[in-house]
Amino acid sequence: MKPRVLLPVSLVFGLVVPAAFSQEPVPATTFEERLVQILKERGLVDEAAKKELLDLALRMRAAEATKKGDLDKEIRTLAAAFETTGQDQTPSLKISYKKGFLLETPEGDFSLRLGAKTQMRATYVDSDEDGPAGDSLSIAVNRLRLEFEGNAYGKELTYKFVPELRGGSVSLRDGYLNYAFDRELQIRAGQYKVPFSRQELVSAFRQQFVDRSFVTDLFAPGREPGVMVHGGLSEGMFEYALGGFNGDGQNVNTNDDNALRWAARVAVNPLGPVPYSEGDLDRTQEPRIGIGANFFHNPVRAVSPDVDVDAFGFDGVFFLQGLSVQGEWFVRRSDADTGPTATDVGGYLQAGYCLENGWEGAVRLAGASFDDDVLAAGATRQQREYQLAVSRYFRKHDLKLQADVTRRVVDVFGGGDLEDSVLRAQFEVAF
Repeated sequence: MKPRVLLPVSLVFGLVVPAAFSQEPVPATTFEERLVQILKERGLVDEAAKKELLDLALRMRAAEATKKGDLDKEIRTLAAAFETTGQDQTPSLKISYKKGFLLETPEGDFSLRLGAKTQMRATYVDSDEDGPAGDSLSIAVNRLRLEFEGNAYGKELTYKFVPELRGGSVSLRDGYLNYAFDRELQIRAGQYKVPFSRQELVSAFRQQFVDRSFVTDLFAPGREPGVMVHGGLSEGMFEYALGGFNGDGQNVNTNDDNALRWAARVAVNPLGPVPYSEGDLDRTQEPRIGIGANFFHNPVRAVSPDVDVDAFGFDGVFFLQGLSVQGEWFVRRSDADTGPTATDVGGYLQAGYCLENGWEGAVRLAGASFDDDVLAAGATRQQREYQLAVSRYFRKHDLKLQADVTRRVVDVFGGGDLEDSVLRAQFEVAF
C-alpha cells in the first residue's frame, strides 16, 4: 500500500472508532486488525487493501521492537561503561588519622604514618653558694621530631625514620628497617636503641617525669647503628632481643676499633604484656608485672690501654588501678689491660598515682656511685637526686603538662659537696 492510503485512513479513524464500540465485538487480536476489519465492513477497503494494511502494521511493529531492543542495548552498554569508570576512579590511597596522618593502599601492603612531637621546657636552677655557677633560668625547645613510619611490600616489612630538628640543625634519631617472619622472630637493621634499660627503651615522650633519671642517662648506651634479632613469645609474656652495634654512639656510622658492642635483653611479663610507657594512665583493673634483665659487652680498642666494658641491668615495673611502681639497678665494670678495674653502680626507684581526671603525682629517688680507684680530682664520686613531679594528662602522653622539682647532691672527689635545686616545667604535644 502506497503512503497516500494513510491519508484516508486517518480521516476515517474518527468515524470508524465510535462505530467500532457501538457494533458487535470483532474477533480480532490487535487494534490494527480490528480497525482494518471495520474499514472493510464499511466498504472503504477491499480484501487486497486489508491484507496490505495488516502487513504494514506488522512491519511497523517489528521495526519498533528492533528499535527498542537497540536502545535497551545502548543503555546497558552505557551503564556498564559508567560502572567501570567508577571502579577505575576508586582512590588508590586511604587517608585517616591514627596517632598521626595515615596513608595506606586499599590492600594495606604499603602505608605511611606522618607524625610530629615536641617538648617546650622551662628550667630554673637554684645553685647553693659553694656551687661553681650561679642561678640560671632558661626556656628551650627541648625536643622537636618528625616521624615517618609504616610498612612496604606487605605487613612483614616495616620501617621508621625520625629526624630531630633542634638548635638549627637536623640529626637522625631512628632510622631502621624491621622484617617480621612472625611475632616470635624479627630482624632489625639501622639505627635505634640498644636493648638495654627499660626506661631508656620507653620514649622520652612517654615519661612520668619531665625526663628520665640521670642514672639511666649515665648507664644506658642509647641509640647506635646495628643489627639485632628480637621477638615476643606466649602473647607477650616473654620478650627477647640480641644484637651487635658499632659501640661508638648515635650517628657514628664507622667503627673506630673494629669491635662490636654486643647487647641482650630478656623480659618476663607473667600476668600479660606490659606497655613501654610510664604511669598507669589507663588505670588497669588487673595487675601487670614486668621483670627484665639486660647485658652488654663493649670492647674499646681505639684508646690505650684496651678496655672491656661490661654492664648489667635489672628492672621491674608494676601497674594497678592508677598505681605505678618501677625501678632499675645497674652495674658497670671497666676492665683495662693495665691498671685497676673500675666498678660503677647506680639505680632509681619511682612511684606514682594517676587519678581518673588525668592528674598524677610521682616521687623518684636516684643515686650513682663511681669507683674511686680511677677518678681524677674534681670528678663526681657520688650523686643523689630526690624528685617530686605533678602531671596533667589531657590526651594521655600525647598532650600533657608536667612539672618536677629536684634536689641534687653531688659528692666531688677531692672536694666538697655541691647541692642545688632544679625546677622544670614542660608542655608536650604529639600527633
